[in-house]
Amino acid sequence: MAKGISSSRPAVTVQDPSALASPELLNATRTFQVGVGQVIRRIRKQRGWTQAVLARRADLSPNYVARLERGEVGPSLFVSYRICEALSLSLDIVTDRRADSAVDDQKSAHVNRIPAA
Repeated sequence: MAKGISSSRPAVTVQDPSALASPELLNATRTFQVGVGQVIRRIRKQRGWTQAVLARRADLSPNYVARLERGEVGPSLFVSYRICEALSLSLDIVTDRRADSAVDDQKSAHVNRIPAA
């Protein structure tokens, strides 16, 4: 703003979004992110792919794929879709945490039908 000109709008303070969420919601979010990352890592390794191969096929950076797999960040719906497309998986396989053993069986059967990179 130019010197001598004042603004009639009040200053806006940006608050950390995590400060607005309950500890339970933050814990659930973190648990979900870690779970999704573990599934992505497991399937990627079953395919014999490196993080760089998955990143290239999903048009993501290898660093971002590494952070997803560690659960440091959660993928957006669009990024989840791109990862699933790269791995030839259904989106629900990556996000379903209700029946891990049944999901694992389905993932293994599906992954075994797809040729490695």
